[in-house]
Parts: sequence; structure tokens; C-alpha cells
Amino acid sequence: MAATPVALITVTRSGVVNTTPLACDNVNGNVVNGNGGGVFLEFKNTDTVSHTVTVAIPGTFDGVAHSGKPCVIPASVTWKFGPFGNATYGQNLTFTADSALVQYAAYQLGT
Repeated sequence: MAATPVALITVTRSGVVNTTPLACDNVNGNVVNGNGGGVFLEFKNTDTVSHTVTVAIPGTFDGVAHSGKPCVIPASVTWKFGPFGNATYGQNLTFTADSALVQYAAYQLGT
């Protein structure tokens, strides 16, 4: 199946309300379509053990596929990661959590 699409929240000088994070799709992964390079991800671990979210790095380097950027989220903690430049992470930023107990929100900077 295709990765579950992620809605981007645009942060501007006018402000933005905190969003309620959504559960990661730990089977099919999630995708932020239209990564302009200024995307950052917020992961909330609702579990009592740490979990890992892997952000895909598409393509190959010198003929070798990259395994992705691991983001380890300790138990009961919310962490932010980014920005994820589109030259490295692509126009469609894909991530997969090892548990549905990890929740996410995705942000981009406005103008």
C-alpha cells in the first residue's frame, strides 16, 4: 500500500495553534508531499519505551542505497527534527515509525 499522506502546518509570524498529533502509520509509512526543504517533523512517543522513526533518503550514493535517517524518540517525550532539505530527502518526504504509539505533526515555514 501507499504511504499515508501527511498534512503540513504552515508556521507564520501571525502564529499557529499547536496541533493534535496523529498516530504514525507503522505499516505503510507516512509521506509529506511537496517538501520545499523547510519541513520539520514533531514526534511524540506515547509509549513507556523508546521508539525509532526512520526518515527515508531516496536514491543511491556511489551505487549504495542509504538506510535513512534514524530519529530515536525516548519514552514519553516529544522531539522535533529538521529541516529536511529536498536535495537530500526529496520532494516527497517519507518516514516510517517502528510503532503506532509514535504520533507526528509536520510543519513548514511560511513567508
